[in-house]
Amino acid sequence: MIISNGSKKNQGIDSATNSKKTVLTSSTEILPATNRTQLVLQNTSANDVWVALGATAVVGEGLYLAASGGVITMNDYGTYDGVINGIADGGSADIAYMEAI
Repeated sequence: MIISNGSKKNQGIDSATNSKKTVLTSSTEILPATNRTQLVLQNTSANDVWVALGATAVVGEGLYLAASGGVITMNDYGTYDGVINGIADGGSADIAYMEAI
């Protein structure tokens, strides 16, 4: 697991991506490992999602993204640079994201 030690703080943003990823009822990669400086994940679907940092996502474990608007934000100190996986608890779920590099 790679977590920024804050050395990237105040370096600015070189680029940002705004997109979405559909998460399934099996562990699904939301974002690959990269040297990110900021990240926002938002669940825009009717199904709950669990997020795992650097591991296989499992329903009921990890970070919880509530249905219809749950949000996870990482910025400045503590931004996670590794792979991010998710799993939906029933049917698929769309995760909107903004990732800054």
